[in-house]
Amino acid sequence: MVELIGSSLAEQWPVLLWLLGGAFIAGTVDVISGGGGLISLPVLLLSGITPYQALAINKVQGSLGSGLAAWFFRRQGAIQFRELPTIIVMALLGGALGSVISLHIKPKYLNVILAILLIFIALYFILSKEISDEETRRRIPVFLFAATIILPIGVYDGFFGPSTGTFYMVSLIHFMGYSTSKALGTSKILNFCSNGTSALLFLNAGHLLILPTIAMCTGEAIGAYLGSVIAFRGGTKIIKPCIVITCIVISLKIIWESL
Repeated sequence: MVELIGSSLAEQWPVLLWLLGGAFIAGTVDVISGGGGLISLPVLLLSGITPYQALAINKVQGSLGSGLAAWFFRRQGAIQFRELPTIIVMALLGGALGSVISLHIKPKYLNVILAILLIFIALYFILSKEISDEETRRRIPVFLFAATIILPIGVYDGFFGPSTGTFYMVSLIHFMGYSTSKALGTSKILNFCSNGTSALLFLNAGHLLILPTIAMCTGEAIGAYLGSVIAFRGGTKIIKPCIVITCIVISLKIIWESL
């Protein structure tokens, strides 16, 4: 790919189109099933962008995509507001902590851990009878859920990030008894919070390129809206198989690259 840093606008436009297309696909996939970061990050790195710059841009575009998806689901009445203040605080705190860690430590073994977690999530969606558009009973109090589940996921989002939305969604369904659509909508707000905090810290560290960020955000915005429409209209019939397929494909990709 063309090197973006220091090149003229005329040399950059083919790469910007590449970034726009990659972000569109990532944004669509991310809203429906999560894992968009595992598409957008390689797209950024193949453009000649440094890893820290790629992470910074990915956080900004991810925040935009999650925010747009949350706005869409809010308009459709598919967001649970009652517990939001408590779990949002933990998502924000986790995102900040994870970002501080990521600026000092390389995520050497996280790919392998991620692959294992995604396989378990795929099995959960295949075997669990709780995955439906109906709400079920709550297993733990809200504060305990926020402190022990949401906070660590937020840290992971700030530190590494791929498939965070899927982790949020599964935890909301399993521990809080949310329906699939409400879990998906609420997970986008949490994703926006932890991603947004992380994006601000990366921005403050100076790891951001303007034109690639604009291209990625444009593609992400279009993809996020399309993915929101598909997910909301299709409900569990669309979301469940998409998450299973995405988790398995990403897991196999990570395992193959590791071997």
